Formats: sequence, C-alpha cells, structure tokens
Amino acid sequence: MKKNYFALIAILSVVITFTAVISYTFSQNNNLDSDKADINIVTSFYPMYIIALNLTDNVDNVSVTNLTPNQTGCLHDYQFSTSDMKKLDGADAFIINGGGMETFITDVVNQYKDIDIIDSSVGIAFLEENGEHEHHEDNHNDDIHDDDHNEDEDESHEHEHDEDEDEGHEHEHEHGDYNAHAWMDPDRYIMQINNVCDGLIKLDPDNEALYKKNASNYVKKVADISSRLDSIDMQGEGNVIIFHDAFAYLASRIGLSVAASIEIESDNTALSSGEIASIIDEMNEHNIKSIFIEKQFDTGIARTIADATDAKIYVIDSIVTGNDDKDAYIDAMNNNIDVIIPLQ
Repeated sequence: MKKNYFALIAILSVVITFTAVISYTFSQNNNLDSDKADINIVTSFYPMYIIALNLTDNVDNVSVTNLTPNQTGCLHDYQFSTSDMKKLDGADAFIINGGGMETFITDVVNQYKDIDIIDSSVGIAFLEENGEHEHHEDNHNDDIHDDDHNEDEDESHEHEHDEDEDEGHEHEHEHGDYNAHAWMDPDRYIMQINNVCDGLIKLDPDNEALYKKNASNYVKKVADISSRLDSIDMQGEGNVIIFHDAFAYLASRIGLSVAASIEIESDNTALSSGEIASIIDEMNEHNIKSIFIEKQFDTGIARTIADATDAKIYVIDSIVTGNDDKDAYIDAMNNNIDVIIPLQ
C-alpha cells in the first residue's frame, strides 16, 4: 500500500510540475502576442474578400473578415445592419469595390472615422449602365492595362478621411449611373488587386514585400484569364440579352453587343407578364438567340423567354458568391470562358 501511495504522490508531483511549466509558457507567449498589434481587415462582399485572401496569404497577424456572408451576392440596395456594425468594430481597414456598389459606404465613413477605406475602383474605367460608354474614375489612368505602381500613383490612391473628402467619396458615384461590376473584366480586376495592394502597404508597410509578392502571383493567374479572353472575338455574332449587368463587362471584352440588361430578384418576382412579353417581342423582332443568366439566380423567367424565342440560355458565374478558396475567381472565370467559347 505504501509503495502505491508514494507512487501516486510522485505521479501527482510530476503532473503538477508539468502543468505549471505549460501554464508559464502559455502566459509568456500570450504576453508576447499581446505586444503585436493585429491588423483587422473587413471586406464589403465576396469579390473583395477573395482579393484580400490572396494578398494577405502568409502575412502574420492579419485577419480578414467578410462584412456580408459569402452567399449574399451583389450589394444592390443592401441594408447596413447592426451585425455589420459589430464586424467593423476594431477594424483597421475596409476594402470596398467602389463605383457606387456599396450604397451604405457613407454610414461606414460617418460612424467609423478611424477605418482606412481602401477603394479598389481608383483609376478604373467603368462601363455606363447601358454597357456602351466608359467613365474614367478620377482620371488616374486611362489605360486599364497599366499595372505600374510608382510612388506618385501610390500617393494619389491615399484616402484621408477629412470632412470634405468624406463628402466627395459619398458623391463619387450614384449607384445606377455606372456599372460597378468591374471585376468581371480581368484587366480591370488586376487594377483592383493592385489598388488593394497599395492600400494594404500603406496600412502595414512592414509587410510591403509580402503584399507585393502575393499581388504579383495573383495578377499572373488573372493575366492568364485575360489571355484566354483575348483569343475570343465575337464581333458581329449578334446581340444578346443579359440577366444582371455584371455580364456587360464580359460581353464588351469579347465583342458581343448587349441588346438589354434585365435585372431580376432571386425570387423571380421582378418582371410582370407584360414586361416578359415585351422582351419576347424584342427578341423575336431582332432575332436574338442568346440569353446570359447568373448561376446564383433561378432560371425560371429566362426559360420562359427562351421557350418563346427559341433562344439558348448560357449560365455565367458573376462571382459574387462562393467559398473561401483563394482561386475561386480563377476557377469561375475559366468556367465562364468555357461557356462562352462555343458561341463563336
């Protein structure tokens, strides 16, 4: 019995000593970690979230949170909520698409004065709502293929949050005047990547080399997508109808003419029977045989129109929903191109 008793005491002593050592080490590590200021980044919605995941890859002490759930979709008329406000508490930067996409940006700027707003749209030539004309944001760069980042351009991207600039940001774009879905053109998306990279470097200059490396690696992947699109020329192939104006960028890039952009809600209640009949009449009159619809929405209305016009439906991913895969944009755009190629 005594042997067992002393053996038990010995085991308990070892356990107590081991626990004390582990506790001390853990507390020391916690003290060290607390000395390092974490950088908390919030993105407005899925396309910006994927950019941030790529650019912060392997960057220590940087967290990325998407303000809206990954399945939210486009931010048309999105209502800024209390839970959204909680996500922005303590955030150091808020990455936005810009171009009027985030209609709630004024609320963010007014309520969170210390957050650095990183606008990915700086210098981007947006298509107008009809998809035919372009508007050059701030005249930073008329060539959307220019990826150079010199010091002067970096300074022009800086966002200082004084009262006058906040007002200017508010009125930069009224949603609906311009088509904000710039990420659907890889060349414009590359500009967005580089704009975000610039913003992260200003926020966290200690990791400049890593941000630039990540941006360069990601841009190379997107450039391959752009090269695939360069091989597609559909000039003169006829008009198309698109459901969601995100597809105007793809159509413009490959030379397709958009006869009409039809905006529908996910519950397919946005079009009346009269409106559907009008679309059918126009398609029959102009012999339009291609309909592009977003994979995130039900195809009910599009199928009704297609059945009445003998048109074919092409399902395209506007990349506004998805998972946490850093290559989500690359995979989706490759799939989109695979859908488009047979139209040639």
